[in-house]
Amino acid sequence: METDVVVVGGGPAGLVAARTVAASGFDVVVVERQASIAETVRTSGATAPVTVARFGIPDELVHRLPRLRISSPGATARFECGDD
Repeated sequence: METDVVVVGGGPAGLVAARTVAASGFDVVVVERQASIAETVRTSGATAPVTVARFGIPDELVHRLPRLRISSPGATARFECGDD
């Protein structure tokens, strides 16, 4: 197999990197240790719906949060998330 770019890791950063490079015309292969991607949430962050739409992330790869808690050493904020 020949390719221009190999991205190691099918997490959020790896998939965005692969999509960005592929959009520039390069052949890209993503190598992921797990059998499939997005089986469970593996990040401690969130992605804004506008970003999900911009990159065309399929719904089956999106884990929508019912609530969000943001913590720092000095404060914690909690939010209820809607459907949009």
